[in-house]
Amino acid sequence: MKRRSSLAALAGVPLLSLLLALLLSVGGYYSLQVCQQQKMECRRKQAELRQVEEQIRELEAQNALLRARQARLRTPQGMEEMAREKLGMVRPGEIAYVVEPGPPPPPATEAEEIPPGPVSEPSPGMIQRFLDRLLF
Repeated sequence: MKRRSSLAALAGVPLLSLLLALLLSVGGYYSLQVCQQQKMECRRKQAELRQVEEQIRELEAQNALLRARQARLRTPQGMEEMAREKLGMVRPGEIAYVVEPGPPPPPATEAEEIPPGPVSEPSPGMIQRFLDRLLF
């Protein structure tokens, strides 16, 4: 009987090793999946970070332009320029002209459109006709 128990013990070792190897393989597979997902998320976040950094650069450039414009508008020349441009103000003795746009042309319909015909020469004037008769 002792012999049977030792065989059962020997048979259990490979089974236990196989089970342990299977558990390690499954655990390794899921660990790999988690690592790949984290790597993809990291790349996505890096791309998003690059976009945000680009937006920051653009906004900083706009801020610099606005600060320069603000500084220009605080000068007497800048104030005068804005008063003339936006408010229509003039200096004493100057005359302000307002040019208003004319009415827009009526929209042409397809029926009203005249197809371009052959280009004809203008009819000759009276002097040209006289010279033609006299010389030819």
